[in-house]
Amino acid sequence: MLIESKKISSNVTMYSADPIIYVVSNFISDQECDAFIIAAETNNKNGKERISNPCQTLVPHNFNNHIHEVSKRLSIVTKISVNNLEEFLIEENREGFINSKNRFDSFDRKTPEGRKKWFPGGQRILTTTLFLNDSFKGGSEDFPEIRTLISPQKGDALIVHNCLESSSDTNIKSLRSTQDVISGSRWTSTCFFRQESLD
Repeated sequence: MLIESKKISSNVTMYSADPIIYVVSNFISDQECDAFIIAAETNNKNGKERISNPCQTLVPHNFNNHIHEVSKRLSIVTKISVNNLEEFLIEENREGFINSKNRFDSFDRKTPEGRKKWFPGGQRILTTTLFLNDSFKGGSEDFPEIRTLISPQKGDALIVHNCLESSSDTNIKSLRSTQDVISGSRWTSTCFFRQESLD
């Protein structure tokens, strides 16, 4: 049984209080959605796509004016400095791409890999995911530990607190996966806020 969501304002829906998970509706405009997709396509044409996944690319906050403005708004809504924000990870998940593995967005500093990624900036305390299109089916965000399934719409921002309150320790309830895209192609832009400045 899925946990029911709760509307806390005209454009904010709370899905969980532990960990804090909420969606801000219509957070970015159609024009801004297009700007992210164009940035990803530009990077891919320039051979900057990530080797692990040809549908994935990193884009800096100042890639264009639209993306820069969105990064500032994310800083305001999360109340975390934009200096703590990693580059945007823009993804295109196409029909048939298997992407349903459970994951934590935060680091496990008890592991060599987690310690390696800890500096600069420390822990990834918060994840923001922007949904850039609506021409697909499937691709919902699943949080199995709290029995919550979220299917945001184009322009929405999904915000997830990855750690225990006032801590850099991973909240095990933040475990998540992305369900497979059944048809079409899902574009998202994910960015992680670190505990400290990345400068």
